[in-house]
Amino acid sequence: MKGWNALWNFHLFSLAAESPVCSIFSVTPGTRPIFAAANRNVLMRRFADAKKISAERLVWARDNKKAFESLIGVPAFNQAMRCYGNSHYLFDDFVKLMADHK
Repeated sequence: MKGWNALWNFHLFSLAAESPVCSIFSVTPGTRPIFAAANRNVLMRRFADAKKISAERLVWARDNKKAFESLIGVPAFNQAMRCYGNSHYLFDDFVKLMADHK
């Protein structure tokens, strides 16, 4: 459950960066770390609008993390973040628009 909840951090970072942010792999702690795919999408495109997250925006993410986590419990916000956080995996702009429509 801890790993699943950590994925919400990528949505928060996406808001902070104003650009898609996603997890590609994960690693287990320990003396013999194990790397694993952490993304269910087999194919990924390079994000054309990818941006570096500035230190100022990381501070914004830290300062707003608790508010973000509380909003995840609001169904409309939850769905909006899922659409925002996953629509960049879709290749067709029309499908992206349909995914954002409730």
